[in-house]
Amino acid sequence: MEPYISFIILSYNQESFIKDAIIAAFSQDYSNMEILISDDYSTDHTLQIIQETLRTYKTSHKVIIHQNKQNVGLAENLNTSISLSNGDWFVVSAGDDISLSNRVSLIATQIKNNPQAYEIGTGYFEIHGQDITNKRYRGFRDKNCITGATAAWSRILVNKFGPIIKKKAFEDTVYPFRCLLLGQLILIDTPTVKYRLHQQNMSSPITHDAVQGITHLLKLRDNLIETNEQRLLDLEKATDLKLIDKEKYELLKSRIKGIIYLFQRQKVSETLTLKVLKTNDIIKKTKYLFNKNKVHPSFKKRLKTTLLSFKIIRIIKPMRLKKSKNKETPSNHIFRYMIDDLIDEKYPF
Repeated sequence: MEPYISFIILSYNQESFIKDAIIAAFSQDYSNMEILISDDYSTDHTLQIIQETLRTYKTSHKVIIHQNKQNVGLAENLNTSISLSNGDWFVVSAGDDISLSNRVSLIATQIKNNPQAYEIGTGYFEIHGQDITNKRYRGFRDKNCITGATAAWSRILVNKFGPIIKKKAFEDTVYPFRCLLLGQLILIDTPTVKYRLHQQNMSSPITHDAVQGITHLLKLRDNLIETNEQRLLDLEKATDLKLIDKEKYELLKSRIKGIIYLFQRQKVSETLTLKVLKTNDIIKKTKYLFNKNKVHPSFKKRLKTTLLSFKIIRIIKPMRLKKSKNKETPSNHIFRYMIDDLIDEKYPF
């Protein structure tokens, strides 16, 4: 039996890109699905473009349109979308990404072939502006971490753990953790998404100066702290449901608390860094640069950010995670992960 899938598009101030995302959803070659577009109270013309696109382009799929009455953030917008959808699985697309026509059908095949899987991710292409890079990526980051733009999740994850409570949490980090607590996570290296890079990316925007970069990192710390706080809540739920034993529970709990502590410390340090970089006082900047307690492990980083704050040098390339060296044609490799891979740190935490 073909699984019924909800194709969810989450939009917010993406007037330049939303039309392409909708047309891509309409172009899916899988029939047993619905399309739900949820706009998070955009202040530009995103909603008008959504409505105009639906009038212009026709689809045989059921289409649901929703707009929040106020901006609620990514996690809550996803919670709302899931509550309005009817699929056994939901495939999620940002309003600035483009899904290839076989994305849902490829995922549906994996759902049927892997009944113990609760999340499926794929490979992707990157788009810089309007240009598609020639390189292919498996869709994994360091140590094969899933890329959220390619994810599909089983509704069972919501039924078991409930909606995401922490409003700033990254859903594409929360759901893989839930998946591993419950069963298998499947990754395949076939690209199914064109993932767009631009200055408004939530987790990895293109930045060009030190103040902008540190400001983004500070926002990111809040997201990462709440993401791991949500993980702690889900870990408690997994224990109540007897999904993991006490030894694994204690190990994961300790590790997550350690990560939260680390991010909190980094936030304090980055707040000081931002305060110093914003000043034009060269004495303060020099004292910061040569802080005797931190000069050895972080001198190069401090030197770079200090010079950037003076506009002496400039970051030309986007600040990005290390790219995969894999450039060969995708060969439909399948990677399976379970909770023991997380315990053994084969899966990135």
